[in-house]
Amino acid sequence: MKVLLIYPTPISVLPYGVLYIADVFRRNNCQTKLLVNTFKKPYATDDFLQAAAEFKPDIVGLSFATLDILNVYDLIKKIKKDSGAVVICGGPHPSCRPDEVLSNDADIVVNGEGELTAAELGRLFAHLHKNSGRINLFAPDIQQDLEAIDGISYRDSMGLIKHNSPRARNVDLNSLPIPDFGLLDPEPFMAADGTLKGFNKIENGRGCPNQCTFCDRSVFGNRYINKLPERIIEDISFLKTTYGYTDFYFTDDTFTINNDYVTDVCDRIISSGLDISWACATRVNTVTPKTISKMKEAGCRRIIFGVESGDNDWLRRTRKGFTVDIAIRALNHTFEAGIETHVNLMYGFPWETPEHIENQIRFVKYAAKLVNIFQTYGALIPYPNTAVFDEYRDEYNLEGWWLRERYQNCGQVIYQNVLNPYKVSTFYHRNLHDDTYVYEDYFFNFSREYKKKVRELAFLLGRHNLKSQYHSKLVQNLYYYTGLFSRHLFEINPYIEKKIAGSIGIKNRLHDFRKIGEFIKQ
Repeated sequence: MKVLLIYPTPISVLPYGVLYIADVFRRNNCQTKLLVNTFKKPYATDDFLQAAAEFKPDIVGLSFATLDILNVYDLIKKIKKDSGAVVICGGPHPSCRPDEVLSNDADIVVNGEGELTAAELGRLFAHLHKNSGRINLFAPDIQQDLEAIDGISYRDSMGLIKHNSPRARNVDLNSLPIPDFGLLDPEPFMAADGTLKGFNKIENGRGCPNQCTFCDRSVFGNRYINKLPERIIEDISFLKTTYGYTDFYFTDDTFTINNDYVTDVCDRIISSGLDISWACATRVNTVTPKTISKMKEAGCRRIIFGVESGDNDWLRRTRKGFTVDIAIRALNHTFEAGIETHVNLMYGFPWETPEHIENQIRFVKYAAKLVNIFQTYGALIPYPNTAVFDEYRDEYNLEGWWLRERYQNCGQVIYQNVLNPYKVSTFYHRNLHDDTYVYEDYFFNFSREYKKKVRELAFLLGRHNLKSQYHSKLVQNLYYYTGLFSRHLFEINPYIEKKIAGSIGIKNRLHDFRKIGEFIKQ
């Protein structure tokens, strides 16, 4: 049986999830092909269709988030029409909108974690294919088999959508294989320094017990489950020995949920003599000076904190579960330990006022000496299945916004989601700060005073980050004042720079090099 797996929206970093699913089907003796759409090697719909025509798959699996949905649904329809393969969809968007995905010609939606469900589907379809060479989902015996598989949505023999019982979480993450990178062409993931983006990820655990109003937990849920510390060491050792990696990123949303676990992992890294460096993301209310010191000893070089705001009212309303004072203490401890600190910030909630942003500005100025980089994206996107989406769904007509043409490129920042970023963004957006969603009232309506404050925050963040990224004041000022001119031009006419730069035909250089200085070195 042939299985074609597709990650249809362009990315620059390896998506681990589809590699796990590929391994599931290969374990069931399926001939498996994986296509990942990347900025360096982009696939149009016709490219995917041609690959399917040549491969002749029995099953096509797609994994996707809430991005570029119209093109994804167009691809599903054409694959069904041209190949007749069974189309299975999974990932964040199918998990939170299964009816919508099935209504756009998918046959089966895998809800939540995919590995165990895909394994059952793989065994079922491999058996059917072996016996008859074809898969008829509406045959009575197959319908009976589908009813027994937890965690899927599909159509019954009457054409009605059925949702089976949710699948219990996979509590044994240690059973997951180390991904087989041999399924992928590594070149599209090659960064300017020769490293492969995302190939150095280490998945410690899944799930997040926190209740932030802007997060969707459709896939991994609220329960945190981690791998055994010894398995983490095995993964690191394998990637270092096989591929030569010495710098890693732990993918947990909140790496320090359990400080005893973190200490155990760190002690094993130290005693193993692996001599590596690594980074992680976590929350300011889950770290202690002792844990931070141990992380530093084990090679931690960077911690990304999801502080989000320097305003206590903002933190309360988004259910962050900590205060500004707690955030400052964590940043101080990390700075004193000599670990590089990145801080994520957010804004753009419909209830925010200029005063919220003013407090954000005060926080940035105070914390600047402690923080290497303030992440230059963070305007709210009201994703489905989030509390903020549910609260403002009717008032702002949010239902199905992802199905409207205007919103097809809406991700963290627009310019990171397209092949030609110059067509949709300015120099200011790419190099100082992207406040597009607020300035152009993408999802909510904001006052002129609020936008003015966000602009002030944007230039503050941009200038700070330039100082962290470039030692030369000449280069810092070049970027800053070019960005200032770009912003003024944008406010006069938001289309001038996009039209000129976007028409030159330079595609994707930003995704490859990100900064002019890095490009010049080439």
